[in-house]
Amino acid sequence: ADVKVWAVEKNPNAVVTLRHRCVVEDWKNVEVIEKDMRFWDAPRKADLIVSELLGSFADNELSP
Repeated sequence: ADVKVWAVEKNPNAVVTLRHRCVVEDWKNVEVIEKDMRFWDAPRKADLIVSELLGSFADNELSP
């Protein structure tokens, strides 16, 4: 079965990192969507949704 992944991210720095990893790691089935997930309409229903509910307060996603 073909797997399609939408990586919906509103943090512009994280978007750059995700897009870079898509190229470097050859993630052909990942589409990076630069948008707040609360306002994004998926083109079709998803079979599975994974969400990070940490928010951005005191959180640096790009920190090692």
